[in-house]
Amino acid sequence: MEHEIRATADGSFTVVKKDQGITYHSLHGAASESMHVYINAGLQYFADQHPDAVIRILEMGFGTGFNAYLSAMWATGQLRKVVYETLEKYPLPASIISAYADHLKPGILFQQIHGVSWNQWEVIDPYFTLYKHTGDIFTASFQQLYDIVFYDAFAPTAQPELWTEEVFRKIATTMNPNGILVTYCTKGIVKRALKAAGFKVQALPGPPRKREMLRAVYTGSSL
Repeated sequence: MEHEIRATADGSFTVVKKDQGITYHSLHGAASESMHVYINAGLQYFADQHPDAVIRILEMGFGTGFNAYLSAMWATGQLRKVVYETLEKYPLPASIISAYADHLKPGILFQQIHGVSWNQWEVIDPYFTLYKHTGDIFTASFQQLYDIVFYDAFAPTAQPELWTEEVFRKIATTMNPNGILVTYCTKGIVKRALKAAGFKVQALPGPPRKREMLRAVYTGSSL
């Protein structure tokens, strides 16, 4: 499988699967999308409502590690403890991550996130603890409940099996009451699957060149 690093509209970078034409982040602005959807509408929103909580995040789709990096930057900057678990069935090769980092020019936290072992807890910083699962939602088992889910799988056209009621029901079992799920995807099939799995779905203004995004609150009652 061939990958390439490509610049996006806001000057940040993404990885592209050349054989499938699939991008890991939006070409309209990789950093802008991640900040808007996952940090501002997800992490910051929850933190503002729960100022004293240790924040527990589950990410679907580790990919380049950019969302984890932004979350670690937020945690260390805000002095708020974040416990972060992420799933990735097909981790990117080290050579691609290295090339991506050469373009991104991130801080040391990015290197630490990629340098630690998979499938074990690692303390990246006193405010950021990480567990990287090699696997998928169908086989993974979890030992804690989450406040926030970053749902950053590839689009339903590429991975339809990850946007179903069955998957969202499993995710719901890992969430604290009134936990939130945020995603860039606003397709009708996704909204319906989330509602059937017990989420109250809200459409919010989207990142650059995208009209909407979704924030879904787990209510604990499914259809």
